[in-house]
Amino acid sequence: MIDHKLQEGKISASWEFDPEDVFDEDGKVISENVDEAGTLAMVTLTLDYFGKKQAESFGCLVFPKKISAKDQILAALEQYFAKEKEEPKQDVLHLPEEIEGYELEWSQKSEATYQIILLLGILASILVCMKQKQDELEKQKKRKEELVQEYPDMLSKLTLLLGAGMTLNGAWEKIALNYQKKRKLGLQEEKAVYEEMLYSYREIQDGMGELKVYERFGERCGTRQYRKFTALIIQNLRKGSAGLTALLEKEVTEAFELRKNNAKKAGEQAGTKLLLPMVLMLCIVMVIILVPAVLSFQAV
Repeated sequence: MIDHKLQEGKISASWEFDPEDVFDEDGKVISENVDEAGTLAMVTLTLDYFGKKQAESFGCLVFPKKISAKDQILAALEQYFAKEKEEPKQDVLHLPEEIEGYELEWSQKSEATYQIILLLGILASILVCMKQKQDELEKQKKRKEELVQEYPDMLSKLTLLLGAGMTLNGAWEKIALNYQKKRKLGLQEEKAVYEEMLYSYREIQDGMGELKVYERFGERCGTRQYRKFTALIIQNLRKGSAGLTALLEKEVTEAFELRKNNAKKAGEQAGTKLLLPMVLMLCIVMVIILVPAVLSFQAV
């Protein structure tokens, strides 16, 4: 019998089943006690309201719950291990080789998760280091390209000031401080060569020798053009020979010629990169023209 309270306890409802072993205390069907073809059961509901009772009975045909093969195997395993627990204490747990007509294979679960995480962490660290190295190399490459591009302009400014009668140190100072002033006013973008010139100017102000400063300038820039430029300056300062302005003017001419050649080379490379998209566009145009023609021939 199952009892329930309804309407805040004012009505008491009780359920009786016949046979009693078909339903459990919660009113759920006990599949083990029900025939697969169905079991006839009588259900009686009695309502009690302050001593007034009303009973109602009805019959029902109860069928066992359909379960999948997987659930059957799991249920059978639960029963098997429940029986194993009831056995006297033993050090070894025997695993079944067959359940419900299915052969079972047992294997130990591999605990390799931490190893996979460790390998992924190492791989990620390697990739991050490679990416940082690649970014650094790309940054250095762009810097060198920018230095080569700015070389003719810097050289022409310096040559112009030297031709006007200024000393090398004074011309260098004027270019560096003028660049610094424009940068503070937001009128000039950052340029690698002028940043290096400004750095060299500060080294001179700190008392470093001019020869050492210009030598370090060429090393920091790192390109062939700047090494040649600093070599001319150092040679002039050491030997005191005249004609530095003429040498720099010749170097300016060669630098602008080099810029022209680099621009031409860059244009050729751009044309090569555009070759593949142009071929693809040509193929698309040919398809657009030929497909309607072929379809019209087939229609005829």
